[in-house]
Amino acid sequence: MTPLEERLKAALDARAQTFDADPNAWTRVRRRIAPRARWKRWAPAALPVALIAALAPFLLGGGQPGNPATDPQAVYDRLMKDKTPTGEVLKVEEAPLRLWTAKGAQGRPELCFLTWHDGGNPYGACDSAVITGAMAVRGVGAIQTGNEAEILDFGLARTTAVRGEATTKDGRTLPVKLHRGQGRPGPIWTLRHRSRDQVTAVRFFDADGGQAGFIYTKSGFAATQQPTGAELSAAEGVSIRPYRVAGAPLPEGDSLQWTRGGRVIGMLPSDPKLQFGNQPVQIFVDDGLVAGAVRKDIAKVEVVIDGRTVVLTASPDPWKWGVGLLAPVLTGLDDTAVITETAAFDAKGTELWRKRHPGLPNMEPTEPIGRAVTVPGTEDFSFGPVRLWMAKSPTAEPGDKLRLCSSGGVTDEGRELQQCISLINPMSPDEVESTAVSYLPGPGAIVEFGLSRDYAAAAFVSEDGTRHPVRFLTLEGAPAPIWYSRRPLAADLAVFVYRKRGHQLEEVSDAHLCGQSDTPARPAQSMPSGLVFDMSKHCLRVWKNGEEQGTDIRAVPGQKLRDSLGEERPVKWHHVGDRWYGVALPGTVRIELKVDNGETLRAQAVPDRLDQDVALFEGAVTGPMARKRAQNWDRTLTGYSADGKVLWTHRESADQSRR
Repeated sequence: MTPLEERLKAALDARAQTFDADPNAWTRVRRRIAPRARWKRWAPAALPVALIAALAPFLLGGGQPGNPATDPQAVYDRLMKDKTPTGEVLKVEEAPLRLWTAKGAQGRPELCFLTWHDGGNPYGACDSAVITGAMAVRGVGAIQTGNEAEILDFGLARTTAVRGEATTKDGRTLPVKLHRGQGRPGPIWTLRHRSRDQVTAVRFFDADGGQAGFIYTKSGFAATQQPTGAELSAAEGVSIRPYRVAGAPLPEGDSLQWTRGGRVIGMLPSDPKLQFGNQPVQIFVDDGLVAGAVRKDIAKVEVVIDGRTVVLTASPDPWKWGVGLLAPVLTGLDDTAVITETAAFDAKGTELWRKRHPGLPNMEPTEPIGRAVTVPGTEDFSFGPVRLWMAKSPTAEPGDKLRLCSSGGVTDEGRELQQCISLINPMSPDEVESTAVSYLPGPGAIVEFGLSRDYAAAAFVSEDGTRHPVRFLTLEGAPAPIWYSRRPLAADLAVFVYRKRGHQLEEVSDAHLCGQSDTPARPAQSMPSGLVFDMSKHCLRVWKNGEEQGTDIRAVPGQKLRDSLGEERPVKWHHVGDRWYGVALPGTVRIELKVDNGETLRAQAVPDRLDQDVALFEGAVTGPMARKRAQNWDRTLTGYSADGKVLWTHRESADQSRR
């Protein structure tokens, strides 16, 4: 163990003895990669001694004994400024890595980490760490294990996760470790794999084999990008490297890429005509960090951000691109900070360029309509109470000018939340909604609100069947009533249900569809064709030859599938490949589906043995519908009883939901 590692271990071990557990914290961490001191391996052979000396402040972040860039205790103290540790430290065996949880601004749960490498500077970060509602996994991170050929991915899973696995682009399955500990809001997971492996997904499963969350990810760069030079590891976890996109014309295919935490935070093309345009500076901002590139005649840049002046010094790039690299600076400011002015100077201090930036480019101007209305029950929210009002956007496209705006609650950075959302959601036209969160008083609360689509009643339902009712208020200028609902931040949300006016049955929001499962649950019910039905996580799942088929047929927690059927909707069904199947009212023994193109599908039904009080059915799909989905046509479904009489008839249009 190096002296640096010994100092870091001693500092963290001492802190670990004083951490208090907080079972209410929910955590997430965004993907990060720690700095790696590989420049010491390639720099002497690749760079002149004078250039190595010129790059030293850039690489080390000004590293001196006792400096926050090199002292692990100073790094820890900086991370924990204005924070309170809340859980025991995880000491990862496979890599020089420590993780712990904390509470930050306005009580925000955070996940922090600290890592180091031989001869390199310690590096750490804290990030918002909240898992709410139906979210089962929050965030992913990655560092090198100390072996350049290996990567350690890590993150946090839900408390219900008992097993995890990762899949690679070439179809292999890799094991994922789960680490439980006192005070952690859920198990921390780690995945050790080769750096050349392209991990495409990490999945977690509960004790019943149901999916307890997943993350789609990719380690490293896409295969179409090939490095054309050595990587430069800078301060604060920033890495810079030249890449070439395979098959792209030169010089458009070459670029310098700045990465931090596995994310590309900046890019500079190799073509001098495309590098800077009409300004000599390119600034990149990421989680309070400022970095960038400049024209080669610039030695220093001053950036005014939230009223503070941040000075960045430039060093020549080692790849002979003829540009200057700005040493990354951690400002301590969050993502809401605004750059209002930038200036560039040469080595003699002469100002070469200055530009003032007009406010926030992404802030849409709005004109309020009527007065703001307080959301009842949010008086205890941070920056509360939560208030709602309608507004008009003068710059928006015709037909999309109305906005639903809110104030109150906190952002991930601990500031007051202010937002406006469009009333048009192209991804889900029936769902226009937003949220406000407060971490204090503990354990925190969330209020969701949105535009009512002719709802007569609605509720959020937790996994245990607890209903968090939706209530309604009126806003001047709104085309419909506004619904709202408050619940505990850590509530194990399952679904959002609603009943429209003039209807008898509840619908389940498309935002809460059934996820994948691992293996069939027990009990299960086999059908004559070999299909197997089971109920897991309130979802009806269908299996064929050990592989799950799609259904998205689910019961609301606290109810059975029978409660989702009635006179106005006596059947729910699905079509995959050469089979169609589903559930129908009890007493149904045979079903016919007549499509308006003249074809007919038939299915046999049997009583379910899954304690759902429905009939399960399945049948073969033939003709043109074997190649196309039956839902592409208008159709009529008819259910028959054992004596051959019509038990029910149901008409559906091609664009009608099958829920």
